[in-house]
Amino acid sequence: MSPVDQEPRTDSTATDEETARRAAARNREGTILALLFGGALLATTLPLPYRMAAGVLAIAALVWVVRYFIAGARTKQKGNWILLGVLAALSCLYMLLSTLGTLAIWPVQAEYESCLREAITQQATVGCTTEYNTGLSSWFEEMTGQPFPG
Repeated sequence: MSPVDQEPRTDSTATDEETARRAAARNREGTILALLFGGALLATTLPLPYRMAAGVLAIAALVWVVRYFIAGARTKQKGNWILLGVLAALSCLYMLLSTLGTLAIWPVQAEYESCLREAITQQATVGCTTEYNTGLSSWFEEMTGQPFPG
């Protein structure tokens, strides 16, 4: 039998309706992931007590990345969903680590933010920044026992 006479293979495991349903599920998971990621990104701009929501949303987005990869793998199609999932995971990990870093220097950061809110002049803002740098260096020296680099 020549290749011209052969019948095309039919995929009996997935129908068009099932493929569309799986693609819709992947798209739904991607939309939820994008919303969680966007919320985490926006939460990083908030003042201190509310900034911790960025960590919570980043953790939720990391969980949703896994769901997104599972839904994408079930479609059995290549696409940009892989790249989107990897970038979202890396970005969420960065936001989570940034939130944990802010949590570590909470007292110094809280004092700096309250000083900036109360600063009226440019000179007061510079004073706040100087106090912040001094507070960070003393925090670093307390934690590590080493002098602050720089």
